Amino acid sequence: MKTISLIPLPVLLLTLLLSACTNGNQGYVRIPDDLRNITLIGTNPKQVTLDASDDWYVRIFYEKGDTLRWLNATPLSGTAAATSVTLTAKTPNYGNEPRHAEVQFKLPGNAGTVIRVTQQTSPKPQPLTMLTRSLSGATLEGPAQLTFEYDEETENTPVFSDGTYRYAVTRGSSIGSIATYLPDNSSSQFSFSEVNGRITSCGPMQWEFSDYNTGILMQRSKVTFTFSYDRSEDKKLASIVRDEEFTVEEGITLDQSRKQSEIYEFAYDNLRIISITHTLPYESSQPTASRSKLVYTFTYPEDDADIQENNLTTNIWDMIVMPGMQGTPFYSLTGYGIFGLTGDTQGNFPLSAQVEYIPPAADEGTDTAAAASLPQQVTYTFTRDNNSALTGAQTVTTYTDHSETAALTFSYTPIETPDSPEGDPAE
Repeated sequence: MKTISLIPLPVLLLTLLLSACTNGNQGYVRIPDDLRNITLIGTNPKQVTLDASDDWYVRIFYEKGDTLRWLNATPLSGTAAATSVTLTAKTPNYGNEPRHAEVQFKLPGNAGTVIRVTQQTSPKPQPLTMLTRSLSGATLEGPAQLTFEYDEETENTPVFSDGTYRYAVTRGSSIGSIATYLPDNSSSQFSFSEVNGRITSCGPMQWEFSDYNTGILMQRSKVTFTFSYDRSEDKKLASIVRDEEFTVEEGITLDQSRKQSEIYEFAYDNLRIISITHTLPYESSQPTASRSKLVYTFTYPEDDADIQENNLTTNIWDMIVMPGMQGTPFYSLTGYGIFGLTGDTQGNFPLSAQVEYIPPAADEGTDTAAAASLPQQVTYTFTRDNNSALTGAQTVTTYTDHSETAALTFSYTPIETPDSPEGDPAE
């Protein structure tokens, strides 16, 4: 006679419940087959769509010996409702071979999936030799041409000239300086501070304005810059504050000494700047509501073939490019120079920018006609050579009553490829 064992109902229900929990914990992360192997070109981002059964997180594994941590994933975690992750290379790959990484999408436990990411090589930037600027539709400000001296030993360009003044950049671990040499070989300098290669402040920079006829000093101006960065792993630039102090030395018809500030605040989508809020210069005594703002919202290429990378030498880009500083050691690159301040090679230039003017609060007695003198649209275009080096750039700024075109041309020092040694004895 066959014996049948009966399991008590409470025990049976508990067993079924535990089994269901175990199967549920395994879960799943599904990714389309055409996204299992991804190729990145330059710093153009790629979006990965996913279907997950539970909360998930991302882990990135690099090949043995790869310590650059060159890949960025945003976000690094999400819920079942969050269905995409953007992968972006932090810098172009200037090496000789493509580089690879594995990106794991994990659930609690062992469930998850893996994709393979490959970044193709990009041509190494040639050292910048000359930058020439022209402006039509407005008054040209600042030097029209800068020339640079390349140091092969340090692979940077610490000296540049605007034709009248020569500037030498000295960098240290935390403090650096820029010296200005006049035609008579006299010099002056100002300092800057940096943390982990990122500038945190610079100045004060000082220049003077004198009456053309009498030579009497009419005004002295001092400018300082302060930079802040976010707390992410990439330490992206968060804001720039420019403070200027005016001092009237002689003359009784000018205004009394005053202080004014302006602020640039950056917003990002992954590693790309998607908008910049520019708080226009204001008197320091003014309340916050009386500060006008411009908001620049950028659009970028959608296809890999249209990527607009910057091939300018990094050390030039992060040291001399500064918004609103024409006519000083810091040079404004037609309006998009505010991208080069982190010390990292920048890529993925925007194609255009939509500009929105935000007036001060109405009860502050503002002049609504002032918006007519502010830009309504900014459009950027770029030209490149066969090696993808940036050879020209143009910015068209459209106002309600006119437009201004600022153009740049770039010249480079060719990078010489060392000849293969002949007849070297075998070691």
